Amino acid sequence: RLLRGGETPARIDLNDVYGPARVVDLRWHNRHTPIQITDLELKPILEDEVVILFVGYETPPPGEWPRYAPLSTQAAEYLVAKKIRALAT
Repeated sequence: RLLRGGETPARIDLNDVYGPARVVDLRWHNRHTPIQITDLELKPILEDEVVILFVGYETPPPGEWPRYAPLSTQAAEYLVAKKIRALAT
């Protein structure tokens, strides 16, 4: 929940983020290029699923930010159109 004006985690109903899940393994994806719709289409994503993008996160060295592939605007819009329940990385 990183949106300005969005709900704080304490106010989110757990029923909104709980349900059947789909894991999309993207560990192979280049960390320097955005995730595209074609990457997400490798697995069938259904309405009302929790989508977990397995991006190969590694704990960064002290003082550095994590590095993993970002989600492109088009891929984000694709997931919205699919009416997924929640997205996690």
